[in-house]
Amino acid sequence: MPPRLTFALGPKFNYETTQIMSIADIKAFSENAKTNPEAGKKLLECEKVKGLLALAKEQGFNIEEDELYPPNEPQFTAEQLHPKLGKALLRA
Repeated sequence: MPPRLTFALGPKFNYETTQIMSIADIKAFSENAKTNPEAGKKLLECEKVKGLLALAKEQGFNIEEDELYPPNEPQFTAEQLHPKLGKALLRA
């Protein structure tokens, strides 16, 4: 039997907490874009997920890309997103 590979993520790493924090950041980023016209305009200009992630990071939000997709609930509306990005993130 081959040896098991283990990864040291540190004693404080908790996947569930990390996932919840990322979703909370997505919600906060979305709300910021709704209430801050400049942030909303920049979000609407993002055609790709990489652009959205870079904008979120620039604005102080820590978002994990895989948390943006189903089966997670969408945190953005179609009106907030560029049509290309909306197709990727708001799939039914």
